[in-house]
Amino acid sequence: MAGVFLSYDRDDSAAAKVIATALEKLGHSVWWDLHVRGGAQFAKVIEEALKAADAVVVLWSKDAIDSAWVRDEAAAGRDSGRLIPATIDGTEAPLGFRQFQVIDLTDWKRGARSRSFNQLADAIEHAAPAIQTGAPGEAVNQPGRPGGPRAALIGSALIALAAAGAYFFWPSSSIAVPTVTIVPASDDALSQALSRDLLAKLGVLQASNQNALQLVEVGAGKVPDLIFKVDGSSEAGKSKATLLLLSGKNRELLWSGDYTQPSDKPSDLKQQLAYSAANLLDCAGDAYGPTGRSLDEQTRRLYLRSCGDFSQLTGADLQGLTRTFREVTRIAPNFASGWEKLLYADDDLINSPPFDFDTPADLARLRQEIADARKVNPDMAAAFIAEADLSRGGGNVLQAVALLNRAAEKNPDNADALNWNSTALLTVGRMKEAIAHARRALQMRPFSPRLEDGLVSALMYSGQLAAAQQELLRAEALFPGASNLKEVRFRLNLRYGPPEDALTQMQQGQSVAFPGLETYLKARAHPSPANVEAALASARQHVDLNINSTLANYLQLLGEFGRTDQLLNLLLNWRDTKHLGFVGVIFRPAFQNFWRDPRSMRVAANFGFIRYWDSTGHWPDFCSWPDLPYDCKKEAAKLHA
Repeated sequence: MAGVFLSYDRDDSAAAKVIATALEKLGHSVWWDLHVRGGAQFAKVIEEALKAADAVVVLWSKDAIDSAWVRDEAAAGRDSGRLIPATIDGTEAPLGFRQFQVIDLTDWKRGARSRSFNQLADAIEHAAPAIQTGAPGEAVNQPGRPGGPRAALIGSALIALAAAGAYFFWPSSSIAVPTVTIVPASDDALSQALSRDLLAKLGVLQASNQNALQLVEVGAGKVPDLIFKVDGSSEAGKSKATLLLLSGKNRELLWSGDYTQPSDKPSDLKQQLAYSAANLLDCAGDAYGPTGRSLDEQTRRLYLRSCGDFSQLTGADLQGLTRTFREVTRIAPNFASGWEKLLYADDDLINSPPFDFDTPADLARLRQEIADARKVNPDMAAAFIAEADLSRGGGNVLQAVALLNRAAEKNPDNADALNWNSTALLTVGRMKEAIAHARRALQMRPFSPRLEDGLVSALMYSGQLAAAQQELLRAEALFPGASNLKEVRFRLNLRYGPPEDALTQMQQGQSVAFPGLETYLKARAHPSPANVEAALASARQHVDLNINSTLANYLQLLGEFGRTDQLLNLLLNWRDTKHLGFVGVIFRPAFQNFWRDPRSMRVAANFGFIRYWDSTGHWPDFCSWPDLPYDCKKEAAKLHA
């Protein structure tokens, strides 16, 4: 999709927000939330964003025509052939811009339902580089800048922000907009470098998250509410960092974390710092924002410390954290964030190896915690997610999907709800919606390895392989050499990229091998009848019904190597309702020929998919393929008859 620079007067921010949100829902990356006029540093940021944008949308109004900023930005768009002018109150464009047709957005409050919104969307679409279209599995080349429009916008902003110096930053969870600053702990070169990198990464977060409200230069004479202090050292082949969160009022230590990575993996260290800092801002927003103001200071700090620990990439003591969050909810039973973290921690504890905490008593306790949390917030995302895990564990996959659909419906601005629902939508063939939800989740938390994985996975499992490659390149540019991205790259290469690259990654220890992997990659590289039969035999031999991935792998090989009849026969005769965790893979690219066979609808009926599609009114994407030789709804009606 396109990178859009939205130019508007500060007094028109309400209209800008509605229009930007509607464009983002179409998949565009919209630069608008840094539209703050203050100093040369911000001028540099805006200049870089203007250069990177595919389209410059100007919202003319009675105030905008008198704004030197808006006129300059409109001129930049005009002179480069990227200007798309619109009016939000009927005001005529000023002299110098009247040769362009102006889109009427005077009913902007209707968002995407505005009379001329489609005209705006079409204009942006024509301004954007070619993007991928077509049925799942159809790879289309995407010319344009490497990494795509969002990567260019954010990358340019990152460079400008890094050059500009330190800033205060805070998400919108607070009414008074508290401020935070990032400083190095010493003059040591590594501390300085890590501090600058963290600053730049938080600039990316500000650029991509509408809930980031304020950036103010250090030295503006304002004492920050919170301070991030970054320290770094290197010895014996290890790079170490310490992240401290201090009270800006009295410099009291609120939280600290230590990180260690091999010296040859600096990006992993930087990624950990950025991820931790972003999550700590969320935790601090809970503790010090409006929802946490009823907490006493001791409970607030207990929550903040535990929330920070729970937000780390690895090493969280789930058992200890569950006890702590349970204590927080006992002391503050109306503190919704405490209940949310308790549900997430307890759910993770139950579903984590070695599965020592999934006894009937443990499951009953989680159900009671879900019920108690809903007394505080009936629509809490964590409650839906935990309940979905309980349903999935009981073999009711589609009930879990329905719960996750509900989580996202009730919490459209919750990254966890969107990410989990993206996975659920992939399970029922709603691939385009899955991509949109995964993309929105990552925009809200741009440093989350799990959410980055979620978006790349949604793209590749939907058959949008060029877009998946593009998104992964963007992430790799942000964190070059990061270990988790190497694993994502391996999964992309494994099924859809060069098999030789996947084999090399496996041999270099960049991924975990599974039985029969080399045999499969050999068959992909050289699909002779003998190699294909060997790969299928190996996959079939290693099927273990208690390990969903083994059966899912075998099914994918049947689809990939054209064994549609075998695949149909296996699934039509499947009667084991306790082992259905594999079903989500049947909407991936390897199954295109499977779904083109009308008998596949009988499989859909057997597994309950038709009941789900019919009851929700949301049919899978493949039903809209132009070359599908049957009508999904008519076939479904025959099966109901």
